[in-house]
Amino acid sequence: MPDLYTSRTLVGVVNDLYVPSTFISSTFFGAEVTFDTELIDFDKLIKGRTLAPFVSEVSPGEPGRSPGYATSSFKPAYTRMVDPIDPDRPFRRRPGERYLGDSASPGERSDAALAEILVEHQEALDLRIEWMAMQGLLAGRIVVVGRNYPMREIDFRRHPNLTIILTGGDRWGQPGVIPSVDLEDWAQLVGDISGAQVTHVVMGLGAWRYLWRDPEFREMLDNRRGTESRMELGPDSRPRYQFRGVSGTLEFWTYTAQYKDAAGAMQRFLPTNSVLLLSTGLEGVQAFGASKNAKVGYRAARYVPTAFITDNPALEFAMTESAPLPVPVQVNAAAHITIG
Repeated sequence: MPDLYTSRTLVGVVNDLYVPSTFISSTFFGAEVTFDTELIDFDKLIKGRTLAPFVSEVSPGEPGRSPGYATSSFKPAYTRMVDPIDPDRPFRRRPGERYLGDSASPGERSDAALAEILVEHQEALDLRIEWMAMQGLLAGRIVVVGRNYPMREIDFRRHPNLTIILTGGDRWGQPGVIPSVDLEDWAQLVGDISGAQVTHVVMGLGAWRYLWRDPEFREMLDNRRGTESRMELGPDSRPRYQFRGVSGTLEFWTYTAQYKDAAGAMQRFLPTNSVLLLSTGLEGVQAFGASKNAKVGYRAARYVPTAFITDNPALEFAMTESAPLPVPVQVNAAAHITIG
């Protein structure tokens, strides 16, 4: 089964083609790191909040306590996508080719088909990373399960008070409940637990509609989006996110993008009645472990593409592997609230 291209050549093919970005993973997990190991390790500095001691002017100083750190190890999930190239595809006219004459050879059409499959793999992986990043923010953990893949939970150990479900008379839309006051309280809670300042509120459409009915919030909201906005995101055909405005130090966004689950049903990344309070101090990272592929030297990369041919019959295949794990390093700099 000879290799048609080196892995590095295929990475170049993928990187030359534009793929729409995703909102949560690209905005709050902007850093990308690779590990040539099976486990991914992060050191987290543990800062104290001890007051400086009072001493006499002639007394020796008291030794302070050095802040400690904790190392967390995570085993990333593993993905592998394999698709054959239809053997008739190199002999068919591709979209854009002229009808008369041979504008492309079978070899060129085969190369183009390979590139198209790799882009499809890349988009599927980007969506999976977006799903993982969102799960880490919603629940503080990611549950990984798949065909021939035993269920495994990756727990980032978020403070339990940062996952809130409103019930009964506390739900938005109930008499006497003021959503803007709740947001202030939740932002304060995030600050008290993590020390981070909430900068963004990302909401499902249902939660936004409740908030928009709050007259005090509408009065405070500035929905003029100028060039000084901290997030200047270009148009994108896949994600569905919308800037709603600024109130005080908070930016408000709605996010309604969908994905297709294993059963083929469409699901929203962010449930419609969910509210995410997020800080730019989240320090989200897209980490990638080593690939388990001897032919490419177990290299670590966002995408590890390969191509190969089987015998009897001689069929060409495109394969993409990855060991992704979006990590909210400062996991307590985010809170998830279900408003009803």
